Amino acid sequence: MITGNLLVPGLPTVRISGNPTLGGNHLASGPGTQTGYEVSLGGNAFLGGLVRRALPAILPEVAAPTAPLGTRSVTLNNAADAPGDFATLRNLSLKGKAGERSIPPGAYGDFSAASGTGFVLGIPGSTVPSVYHLQRLTLSGQSTLRVVGPVELRIAAGFTANGQVGVEGRCDWLRILIQSGGLTLNGGCEVHAIVLAPEGEVVVNGNSRLIGGLASDRLTLNGNGLLRLECGLGAENEPPSAQSLAITTAEDLPVAVGLSGSDPEGAPLAYLVLTEPAHGALSGTLPNLTYTPHPDYFGPDHFVYAVSDGALQSAPATVNLTVTPANDPPVAIPQSAITSEDTPLDLILFGEDRDGDPVTFTVTAPPAHGTLAVAASSPVSTLNVTYTPSPGYHGEDGFRFRVNDGTADSAEAEVRITVASVNDAPVAAPQALTLPEDGWLPITLTAVDEDADVLTFTVETAPAHGTLHGTAPSVIYIPNLDFSGADTFRFRVTDTGGASSTANISITVTPVNDPPVGAPLALTLPEDSVAEFALSASDVDSNDLVFAILTPPAHGS
Repeated sequence: MITGNLLVPGLPTVRISGNPTLGGNHLASGPGTQTGYEVSLGGNAFLGGLVRRALPAILPEVAAPTAPLGTRSVTLNNAADAPGDFATLRNLSLKGKAGERSIPPGAYGDFSAASGTGFVLGIPGSTVPSVYHLQRLTLSGQSTLRVVGPVELRIAAGFTANGQVGVEGRCDWLRILIQSGGLTLNGGCEVHAIVLAPEGEVVVNGNSRLIGGLASDRLTLNGNGLLRLECGLGAENEPPSAQSLAITTAEDLPVAVGLSGSDPEGAPLAYLVLTEPAHGALSGTLPNLTYTPHPDYFGPDHFVYAVSDGALQSAPATVNLTVTPANDPPVAIPQSAITSEDTPLDLILFGEDRDGDPVTFTVTAPPAHGTLAVAASSPVSTLNVTYTPSPGYHGEDGFRFRVNDGTADSAEAEVRITVASVNDAPVAAPQALTLPEDGWLPITLTAVDEDADVLTFTVETAPAHGTLHGTAPSVIYIPNLDFSGADTFRFRVTDTGGASSTANISITVTPVNDPPVGAPLALTLPEDSVAEFALSASDVDSNDLVFAILTPPAHGS
């Protein structure tokens, strides 16, 4: 028996057998196309009215009940048996003489009650529904489920009842929300409740009665089963609403976002994000979130959310986000470079600014082993400099600099410079020396080499008026006999890298007075005769000579 009107979309097929009662057959203003719906009335069935071409009804959604945290399974057989702490209870079974048991609101597993037992739900005097989450509920053998105040009962996997459920005259006190499966009433069961089973079938068998409100995917009434609609669905549960927000933050700065919603019935709300922000990320636990914009992003962003009271979901709400620009400090770019000893190096210093501002450069620490020269002009956000290493220096050097965008300084950046050594040619040392005629002179050839290489000395041009003896760099110069005047020779010094240079050794041989040399004379003459002769001598210095008789003859005069 259905005491009210049955609204069916389109033009359903109506099958009648036996002696059913159909209170009226009406047409609404909806589409008149044929549908696959079928209405069958048989036996002594009673239907208050059939309304065809009704607009399709959108069944409310039922969210999954909260999973239980308890771990204990308890069976009560006697009134004196205690269930223990409900915070740790998962499954409860009432049997024998356990009687009625009051259950506090919470999340549980499977509940069952045998004949003569029952559950009492709700809080007396409360105006807000007490919410219960169950995985399964079974009422057998005329057991009871009684409510003493408004109750919302959420069941995951169906409900079978053979006893009394709810309170007569107060169908609005009990809302049964079944996520999957359906509701089956057997054995003269009577249920006073609003039932939502959008994914399942409600079956009313054998003199059972469902009095209240119903939203289900399918409905079957058998054997004098009764459906009496006394409580509408909308009045008892209006959809909640989510509040749109507008929030402003600065670039790279996270901001707290507190989502807000309301429910006409004051039911607790669940929050869900429907669309994530495109230019940032959300963190935290709903409804208290933190929005962090992507690095360096500024501009508009948004995300969309909704709230649910467990049965109905709100219309989407938008959180509009404005990320204002902030000055990002510029960045000085470090680099490394290599040059050769005594070779200038041209460098281009770089600075970056994420905001596109031009930057200026400041050298904060000059090189220790060289100098920097700044070019007269450089492109925007670069600086042309020339590094010149100190003469003869090789090794590591460098300098530091920073950039400024007109508002903020960057961190310092280092330019590392490696000055590679090159082979410096040794420098041969010339000498000017003096010795007396017919003397001899020891000479040590010398040179200077910045690389401290092992040096080799060779004589390239021998002296013209003397000879060299020994092995370079230690030689002895002996002038030609009786030579006096200027002489010279050239030597070369070579390092291990093959680089060389030459130098001259200038020698002055000072004259000395050489004694003249008398020429011996042999004479023959007759006895008692006289011989005339002239004495003669030679002198390498060509001096005028004076002759003197040192030893007179022994046998003449």
